[in-house]
Amino acid sequence: MSAWSRLLVLALFGCDPAPDGKDAGDDGETTTSGTGGTDAGGPSTDDDTASGDTDDTGSGGESTGTPALTVTPPFVDFGLVAAGTDATQTVTLANTGTAELDLTDLALLDGTTFALDSLATTAIPAGTDVALTLRFAPTVGQPFADTLAVRSTDPATPEVRVPVSGVGVAPAVALSPAEHDFDTVLIGCDDTVAFTLANTGTGDLTVSAIDFTSASTELALGSVDAAHGALPWTLSPGESRAVEVTYTPTDDLPDTAYLTIETDDPSAPARIATITADAAAVGQMEDHFEQSLASATDTFELSADPLATSIEVTVDGIRTTVGWTYDSGTNSVVFDAVAVPESGASISIAYLLAPTC
Repeated sequence: MSAWSRLLVLALFGCDPAPDGKDAGDDGETTTSGTGGTDAGGPSTDDDTASGDTDDTGSGGESTGTPALTVTPPFVDFGLVAAGTDATQTVTLANTGTAELDLTDLALLDGTTFALDSLATTAIPAGTDVALTLRFAPTVGQPFADTLAVRSTDPATPEVRVPVSGVGVAPAVALSPAEHDFDTVLIGCDDTVAFTLANTGTGDLTVSAIDFTSASTELALGSVDAAHGALPWTLSPGESRAVEVTYTPTDDLPDTAYLTIETDDPSAPARIATITADAAAVGQMEDHFEQSLASATDTFELSADPLATSIEVTVDGIRTTVGWTYDSGTNSVVFDAVAVPESGASISIAYLLAPTC
């Protein structure tokens, strides 16, 4: 067919007659048609892509997703909590991933003061969360710290650690020293020790009583009221006060005493300090006299300086505690006029030597 005839046919019928299966140009190219339409560049396809059905995995399987754990808040601070009470805080465990998250372990690494409530479930679906309750029940007044460890099936972060802290509010009494030994004090001297009671807690401390117990009068508690006012005392955290105990030995027998401080410290309402003491003399003397037959005297001078409280006077073998005095000016024992030893009487005066304190 000539070119002009072909153009005429196209104009009239809208098609190109090619009875032999070849195009008008006789170039040998074959056109293939299919039920889905004509593809001028190759064979037709009838796969999932053409119908809009895609495979997430690229290999024919289904996607399982990935769990992801988010813990809020990143740290827990209970602040100030009165000792003997129970406070709670909430930690949120959220699954922000695309697959179910399993909690494999919840633990407080120290576990002595803080505690965890049980969870109803340890499986957290994607996009949901659970609330974990922490408890703080301090028994004393001091800071506390612990760490919450949350372990799960999150492949990126299998363990999350959350610092936990809180301060127990309560007074706490400290008595120092807890015991004291005066060691050996010379008879006639004295020694004093100061006991410090301090509030080492986090709340005000009330000192209600200070008791001193001893079988000896040689150990004595100093005036408490004069030093710090009448009891009860209120000590702020960090405040302290001192009380004194004095040892004034009069003999060489050992002595013991107990100092007891009573407060509102919930852990130890009473603190007791033990006090021990011993004494020794520098030395002792005994002077002997015989009353003059010609002229009786009332004064007997000692050969050394005595400890005045230790003087013992014996007249003719009989010890007497009355009728005489010690005169430090003349270092003598002086008898009263009615008690002057008779002529020829034997007088013995024993005493401890005065110490140098």
